[in-house]
Amino acid sequence: VLPLRHSMLLETAPAYRTDQPSFFNAAVLAATDLSPLGLLRVLKEVESLAGRDLGTLERNGPRPLDLDIIFYGDHEIQVSRSSDKDLDSNSDGLLASPGAAAAGIPLLSVPHPRWTERPFVMAPLSDLYYKRSDEFRIQRSQSLLQDPKYLSQAHWMEGFGHSFPDQSLATGREIQGGSREPGRDERPGHHSALGRLRDAYDRWTSVTGSGREQRRLALLGGDVLRTVMPIELRKHAVDPEVRAAALGREMICEWMDPENPDAPPSVVPRRRMAAAHDSTTNGISSDSPHVNHNQSHGGDVLKHAGETLVMGVLNVTPDSFSDGGRHNSLEAAVMAAERMAAEGAHVIDIGGQSTRPGATAIGPEEELSRILPVVRALAKNPKLAKTAISIDTFFGKVARECVLNGADIINDVSGGTLDPDPERGNESRVFRTAAELGVPIVVQHMRGTPRTMTSPENVAYGKQYGSVWRGVGSELQGAVQRAESYGIPAWNIILDPGLGFAKTHEGSLELIKHLPDLRSKAMEGPYCKAPVLVGASRKRFLRGATGRPSAAKSDAATVAACSASVAAGAEAVRVHNVAMAVDGVRFADALYKRTLFEEEEEVANFGH
Repeated sequence: VLPLRHSMLLETAPAYRTDQPSFFNAAVLAATDLSPLGLLRVLKEVESLAGRDLGTLERNGPRPLDLDIIFYGDHEIQVSRSSDKDLDSNSDGLLASPGAAAAGIPLLSVPHPRWTERPFVMAPLSDLYYKRSDEFRIQRSQSLLQDPKYLSQAHWMEGFGHSFPDQSLATGREIQGGSREPGRDERPGHHSALGRLRDAYDRWTSVTGSGREQRRLALLGGDVLRTVMPIELRKHAVDPEVRAAALGREMICEWMDPENPDAPPSVVPRRRMAAAHDSTTNGISSDSPHVNHNQSHGGDVLKHAGETLVMGVLNVTPDSFSDGGRHNSLEAAVMAAERMAAEGAHVIDIGGQSTRPGATAIGPEEELSRILPVVRALAKNPKLAKTAISIDTFFGKVARECVLNGADIINDVSGGTLDPDPERGNESRVFRTAAELGVPIVVQHMRGTPRTMTSPENVAYGKQYGSVWRGVGSELQGAVQRAESYGIPAWNIILDPGLGFAKTHEGSLELIKHLPDLRSKAMEGPYCKAPVLVGASRKRFLRGATGRPSAAKSDAATVAACSASVAAGAEAVRVHNVAMAVDGVRFADALYKRTLFEEEEEVANFGH
């Protein structure tokens, strides 16, 4: 099973039975060489590993994990439970549910018979459809179907960075219930689900609209769907080996296709499951308005539509443009972090390397020597138990060591471009690290390097794109799709347009002004709804607008830029002066977001 795309993660009220905790819902588009029943077996085994009782008579009740096949290409499949007398013994009971059998529910029905009734299914499904690029793929496929030369050749699914010959799928044959199983199908492209996803997208947007309104509040039938981000909370007593085992992919599952026992097993990475039920609540506070802690799920979730998050900048560098040398000692760094947390910072972003224009880069070892002691100290500091730790680095090694020692978020200003691994085809080390450790990552837009990003060719967007926001959005879309190709789910990605990075003063101002356009018109799929972090603090374009001579005297302009960003839809701001910024964004939240919260509560309480 090869995941190709992920939706955002949605928190929803329980359906059918309301006397249970809220649910988290997501959708995944994947390619598989498993038959429908083989895939169903895999999903049921994963549910079992997560602690679900597959033999229960109860339906729609509390459960740790529920995996459904919504679409299987463009196929329609019906498999009855009585069509194979040996089914239960062959599957070791995985596909046998007494409750479902007693209710006369088919073993497998695809498309899922109730997907159009469920907003918590339709919303994530709509995220998987990339309207502009997928329309091209569908039209191309339809034109190929008219080509006799193409019809005589092996069939391929293309356009996701991978190609799958039809020989990799199960051979075509009749399955229980009379439908035809996918395989060497007489209709090329019949194994692609894009047409189904387009239908889901059209149905959902016809109800909710698109752009900022859908991202902020998706309503259908009185349900409220909130976009959230899971946060893996660090432990106070950090043990790198224990944390690595909890976060990594060391545990795998091997699956044998019961209908093709001679085939080699498929290997599927298994995310930590026991750790997901750890009820420890260190890290981001569960009693903060933007965070919800649910004991039934474990961990904390970050609500995108909650109060604007403030990320405090903690530079432990000798040459940063604003505060270089101020926090060189460990004691000074800890005191600064405690002060920012007390002032209201939700996140502390630790940086050990200056990325100001023209800065000379240092290597990962030197960067680690500066920041790792600070990460360890903050992770164990009880005064920071309600504050997340972010690590500002583009090195995969630095990110890995810091996460294993307590950091919660990776913040990469290069968008995965500045630490390629030549031994693995120049793949991004930082993207690989974020995928393997399962932590959120900030993907920022930048061209070139800190030394070259202000060159004329790197700040020019108009000729190619027509505007800065279109260019940044298009290139940022490419960056996040590359990140997802490493296995980073969309719900773990935070967007940063990169103000001041390969932008003129006017270009940075345009990005703030057109942030809604960037997200709704230049981004695709789930990234139209992804959280956006804006880092305007004390940057040169502010001084260009105000005439202030120094970065330290630009805090008032920083607050104005933060407020404008909140009005434009930003979910987080990165600042040096936390106290001023907190006041500014709280007022902006009251002005631009409070009405939204009141409407959300009215909808949530509708009919109760």
